[in-house]
Amino acid sequence: MRKAITLLSVIIGFICLVQTSCFLVSTPAVSIEGSSTLYPLSVAVTEEYQRGKENARIAVGFSGTGGGIRRFIEGETDIADASRPITPEEKRLALDRNLDFIELPVAYDGIVIAVNSDNTWCDSLTVSELKRIWDTDSQNRLQLWSQVRPDWPEKRIFLFGPGTDSGTLHYFSSSIIGEAKSIRGDISSNEDDNLTVLALRNNPLGMGFFGLSYYEKNQDRLRLVAVDDENPGNGKGPVKPGVSSIMDGTYQPLSRPLFLYVRRDIPEGGELDDFLTFYLGNVSRLAPDVGLVPLPDRLYELVKERFERRISGSMYEGLESGFGISVAELLENKEGKQ
Repeated sequence: MRKAITLLSVIIGFICLVQTSCFLVSTPAVSIEGSSTLYPLSVAVTEEYQRGKENARIAVGFSGTGGGIRRFIEGETDIADASRPITPEEKRLALDRNLDFIELPVAYDGIVIAVNSDNTWCDSLTVSELKRIWDTDSQNRLQLWSQVRPDWPEKRIFLFGPGTDSGTLHYFSSSIIGEAKSIRGDISSNEDDNLTVLALRNNPLGMGFFGLSYYEKNQDRLRLVAVDDENPGNGKGPVKPGVSSIMDGTYQPLSRPLFLYVRRDIPEGGELDDFLTFYLGNVSRLAPDVGLVPLPDRLYELVKERFERRISGSMYEGLESGFGISVAELLENKEGKQ
């Protein structure tokens, strides 16, 4: 009996050892979670990094910027992909967890307003019109295209956008409506921008917003809507999003930077340190491949320095809002003060 129990204990122990070993093998050394806008870039960087290191274990996922930052603060992931700056509430939560983080801008993006390719009337919108369409006050009130402009069809307008954890939603509502996540509740929303695009492709009366890269992959069934920021100081008339208008800042107020958030206490020479060094060294080349706009070379040098020197905190600290302030201005100012 004792021999049977001993043998059984050995077998159970062996099974547990095998299961543990398999778990260790499958557990990623670096985990990334967050923005669906930044997801394609992080995947592209990861794939190239793994070509040179076949045993590298990197996991990339997306649950929206808010979800990614929450998981990062809780210590569940190593890197948060973000399509907006970290919020004061998130910073307080990080402080409560004794998490010292580094903020790394890695690319530019433009939030595009798009309609179905069968829409022949909506070529441009002002910021005031966008606010009227998407504001919470318009829910159950503004229902027809003709309510936006009288000469547009008296037909139902269907709205598509990202979910509440999305940095794209946060940035759009903050810059257009003036309050984060203050948006009408009767839209069709999804954390996966691919599904938002698919819904818009199939609805001739729809309008939606998402990152530029998602439009570029669906140009056959979607049309861009130019945006007039109604600011004469930034030029007159509507502007369409594109590489040049995003980089030079004329596509306003929907041009935005994209970020990585990482822990400050990353050990030098480890896989996470090596991966991030590779990311920052190759992002300018890979960003255009996924429809994003690279930063100027001089800014990447400052971002690399920010990482190498482990400069912690957000560049937006003490600012009421990051809108209207360029990354160049923030980086050059902050780095000069260190």
